[in-house]
Amino acid sequence: MKINGLKMYNYWLVNAVYNFFSFTVTAACYVFFGRWFELNFFTDTHIALFIELFFCWGLCQVALSMFFCSIFGNAQSASMTGYAIALWTSTMCSNMTIAVYSLPRRLPDWMMYYPTFPFVRAMYILIDPCTWEKCYGDYSSAPEEFREMELRLLGHAFIYFWLALYLNEVLP
Repeated sequence: MKINGLKMYNYWLVNAVYNFFSFTVTAACYVFFGRWFELNFFTDTHIALFIELFFCWGLCQVALSMFFCSIFGNAQSASMTGYAIALWTSTMCSNMTIAVYSLPRRLPDWMMYYPTFPFVRAMYILIDPCTWEKCYGDYSSAPEEFREMELRLLGHAFIYFWLALYLNEVLP
């Protein structure tokens, strides 16, 4: 982008806004169709819990993509590595959350350093009560661990965003 005269600030800003908008449309469709088909997870869980969680996750995903872009010089290697990391960490965290760290157990703190783990844990916290027909219909009934996962996602978004900006300036 520098070759074409585009300032990197403008590139990062446009890229972040576009990616967050794309994520927002996808997340809105996810929730809309879940409610449209009257799945109890979507209809009985308070909508603000979805909005908060997906907002935090979207910011985190944008920051993480910027971080990976600053590390890789080749788009193909960045895409393949990103897909592999996303698939493996999501699968691993989902299986560990359900099989080993199901409620009331908690994931260890060292697992919370990568953003996928807090997101999958937060989704599990929302989904688990719905299996017993008692979703978090009241906004204030969400447990403290769910709020903690949201804060961790916001922290990851901030950290990965600043790491991306720093590495973009430092790495050739």
